[in-house]
This record gives sequence, C-alpha cells and structure tokens, in this order.
Amino acid sequence: MQELSEAVEISNNNQELLRENLTILERQLSDEGWERLGSGTTRDFTQFARTALYDSARLYWLKNPLIRRAELVQALYVFAQGMTVKADHPTVDEALQRFIEDRANYNAFTGHQAWMINEAVVTLSGNLFLSLFTNPSTGRVIIRQIPLYEIVDIITDPEDSNTVWYYKRSYTINEFTPALGNVSPKVATAYYPDWRYNPDPADRPDTIGTDKVHWDAPVYHAKVNCLPDMKYGVSELYSCLDWAKAYKTHLENGHKIWEALASFAFKMTTKGGAGAIAAAKAKVKSLIGKPDDTSTTPERRPIASTFVSGDSVKLEPFKTSGMTISMEDARSHRLMVCSGSGIPDHIESGDPSTGNLATSTSMERPLELQFLNRQQFWIDLWQDITEYVIDQAIKAESGLLHEIGDSEDDEYTGEVRYVITKNDENGKPIPRTVSVSFPPLLEHDQLQTVQAIIAGATLDGKPLAGTMDLKTLTQQILKALKVPNPDELLEVLFPDDAAGPVMQTAYATQQQANAAAQALALAQQRQQPGQPGQPDNTDPATPPGDGVKESAANPLARPLNVEDTQAYKETQAALAAANKKFADTIMAELDKVTG
Repeated sequence: MQELSEAVEISNNNQELLRENLTILERQLSDEGWERLGSGTTRDFTQFARTALYDSARLYWLKNPLIRRAELVQALYVFAQGMTVKADHPTVDEALQRFIEDRANYNAFTGHQAWMINEAVVTLSGNLFLSLFTNPSTGRVIIRQIPLYEIVDIITDPEDSNTVWYYKRSYTINEFTPALGNVSPKVATAYYPDWRYNPDPADRPDTIGTDKVHWDAPVYHAKVNCLPDMKYGVSELYSCLDWAKAYKTHLENGHKIWEALASFAFKMTTKGGAGAIAAAKAKVKSLIGKPDDTSTTPERRPIASTFVSGDSVKLEPFKTSGMTISMEDARSHRLMVCSGSGIPDHIESGDPSTGNLATSTSMERPLELQFLNRQQFWIDLWQDITEYVIDQAIKAESGLLHEIGDSEDDEYTGEVRYVITKNDENGKPIPRTVSVSFPPLLEHDQLQTVQAIIAGATLDGKPLAGTMDLKTLTQQILKALKVPNPDELLEVLFPDDAAGPVMQTAYATQQQANAAAQALALAQQRQQPGQPGQPDNTDPATPPGDGVKESAANPLARPLNVEDTQAYKETQAALAAANKKFADTIMAELDKVTG
C-alpha cells in the first residue's frame, strides 16, 4: 500500500512538472518570435499559435493607436461610402433584396456595421468563416460568423488539398437554466461541409465519428495573407505587431526619463562644507517646501519673486538638454508599421509635417490600389454568397424563384447547377446576374464630371450622338451627383423600357425634324426659277431657258450643302440651347430631391 501511495505521488508530481513545462513552452512561443509555424508536416501555424496570434492582434487593435489606425483607415476607405448589391432583373432582385433586408442577416452580414466588423475580422485574423444556415423548404439563408479559434481543423480531399470537404468546429454551448438562473458551459464538436462540397445524398454521412455533420449549414471560408499550401490565412497586421510594440516601448521609456528629469527644476551650488549645505537645504525648503511637517499643502510663493544671495550661493535652472530621448528616433519604428500595413506615415500618424496629406480628390497610387484590391475581395465574396442565395431560392419548393427555375447537370463540370428557365413578360430570358459595386474611392469635381458625361453623350452641345441612351446618361449624372437611391428616381423618370432605349430627347427629336423640314424647304426654294441661288444662264452658248428646264427637271442636280444653310445653323444653335436647358432642368430637379 505504501508503494502504491508513493507511485501515485510521483505520478502527480510528474504531471505538475509537465504542465509547468508546457506553460514555459507556450510563453517561449511569443518570446521567440513565432519561428516555428507547425509540427513540421504543415506550413500553417498550429491551433494554439493561430489563436494566440489572433488574440494578440485583437488586443493591439483595442489598445494600440497605430494598429487601430491601420485597420480603421482601410475599413473606412472600403466601406464608409456604402456598397450596392443589385440583381439585373427585378424578379431575381426581389429574392436577393429579401435576403439582404432579412433582420437575421442585417447585424451579422448585410448591414453597414456588419461590413465594418467583418473587415476588421479579416484584417486581424486573416480568415472569415461564414456558416450559411439554409431552410430547405423556403430557401431562406441566415449567415453567422464562426470565430477562427473555434475551427480546429480543415479536412480536404486526400488527393487535392485545395478541395475542402469539412470544417471541424469545437465550441462552447452555454446552456441557460431558467429555473436556476444560471449558465452551464458545455463543450461540443461538430463538422460543417464546405459550401462547394455537394456529394450525392447517399454519400453524405450524418456523423463523423460521434460528431454531427451539419449539411444544412455549409461554411464559406475566405482567407488573406497566405500562400497556396496554407489552409488558413494569417493576420495582415502580423508583421506590424512587434514594431508597434517597439514604438510604444520607445515612447514609454522617453516618458519615464522626462518624468524623472521633471523632479528637478533648479540646481543650487554653495560654498562650504556639510553645514553650509544643510543650511541651504533648510532655506530652500522654507521657500518652496511645506511650511511645517504637519501641513499637506506646499506654501505658495508669489509669482516673479526675486532670489537674492551672496557670492557663496549660486542658483540656476536644472539643464536637461541632451539628456532626453529624441522622439524622431522612434519614427523608424513607426515607419515599419506603415510599411507592414501599407498606410503612409502622414495618414497613420496624422502628422501633416511628415508628408502631403491625401485629400478627397488625390491619393498615392499604391494606397489606392490596396483599397481597390480589398474592394474586389468583397465583391468576389458577395458574388459567391448571392449565387448561393439565388440557388436556394430556385431549389427550395417554396422558394421565390422555384416556379421559374430548375436544376440541370453541367456538361463541363458534371455538377448540378440551378438556372432560370422561363422568360419574362416581354419574352426575354431572365438573367440571374448580380452586380456588386462601390462608389469611387476619390471624389471628383461634380461640375466637371457632369460636363464630361454630357459632352460624351452629346459630342459638345450637339444632340445625343448615339454613344449612350438617355436613361444611361441620366443614371451617370445621378451617380456623379451622389443622389440617394438613384435607381428609384430612374424608375420614375423612365417608367417603361419595353419600347427599347431612348436615344434622343423628345425636344431634340422635334428640333431635328424641324431642321430637316426647313433645310428641304430652303432647297426647294433655291431650285425655283428667278430665285436667288439659281444658275446664271447669261452664257451665250446656252439657249435661254435650258438651264431652268434642266434645274426644274432635276432640282437636286446642283450639289447643296445643307450644313451651310442659315436655317441649319440656327437650328443647331437652338439644339445646343435645348441641351443646356435639359441639363439645367435635371440639376434643378436633383436639387429638389437632395433638399
């Protein structure tokens, strides 16, 4: 029995030692700069390292101004002006807008705040896991984000690492007991298929091991800052964290020195020994110290007092020049953060002295491309999600598009795809195309933009030249002026598109008809005998009346340049004035709409 007790004690001691060693190793992971990524068989960070890196990035995002600023600047440029998601056909757009306006999705994915939060998640973690909870009867799709630290493994095709099958999730369920009013945490594990993994129903397991497979909630995974052989993305600010910490440490050290130097204001020099020094100390204390040992408030001296002493005492300010840390030395650390985040120093620090501030109409080209690249990332993601939403609206028996769509086998890929088979009321095919767009990153002069649009459509004051129809012209002007809900205004201005695009304004069309009529009348008038512009028949070789007969038989025998006529010139001037009046009318109506 004694031997058994000793063995148990030794085992307990070994376990405690093992736990202490694991703690030391985990701490060393941070201290050694993440030199080891995985176990040697993978190019990804380990689960512990991924979680620790994400937690570190989150913490710095909350408390470090440089990291916070780097993420926020990109998020503002990408999403602050909004984003437009709209299907080309009204029938498909109805199903799409139902998904976007669903309150269950608004706070998690489709709302503006959700855009900003998801952008921060992508920047800080390098990953975005979206679970697409799908109702098979109605086709309703509800999106929820799965945190990075809950995805413990990604299972891929053994023969193709780029084809994902499942995501293994380990998470905590907080079970609430109303009778007791307490919460009991419970650890659960489950598998979620990739949104593109669609095996035959017979090949879909209900469980993997003892863990459930959620076929009704496939996962969409987007990742950044990674290489092809990596399953997970990496925080885009990972390269900045150490330098943000170094910058913070440099400023803290400088502040400590300043605080220490601030303890001394004057330096007094006196001749004599210890007795003279003690007397000087007592005198200084009586001047600037507390009046007595029991008082808690120093004695106040009048401002601009005069210090009087003999040659044996010298009082001078305590010199701190050259004893402090130059803040300019810290700029090199800040520039490393700028280099890693791609945000220029004058924007990252907010210091205009370090460079030319970017304005609303100008930006450094690399920074502009960085933001455009991120916008394209979100466009691709939204295109994928909306395609899935439309598929479910066709697939579900009660889906909004079920009656006009069907499934078919793709001859090229062999996969099942969902298409819209019926035509609209005009007999035209219904496209399922979705447009995702952002406003321009930079603001342009509105007057110049509108003038450029009108010039391109009218070729500088002439009637619409056929380069764009009237509806497109109006749409471009509304967008250039940033009118809210321009599509709704277009529906009012152009209620019926069945007759095809309008290539000219009604007023300009009438003016063109009038110009043609006037030109023809003038041509006929010029061909009548005895009227100005007739050929001179005084040539002796020409018999009298022959020229008139020839002209009467063929009024157009003599070439006539209509553009040289006065009527044509007056008509063109009237058209130019009409186009200007049309543009002024649109601007006046827009002023009324925008208030």
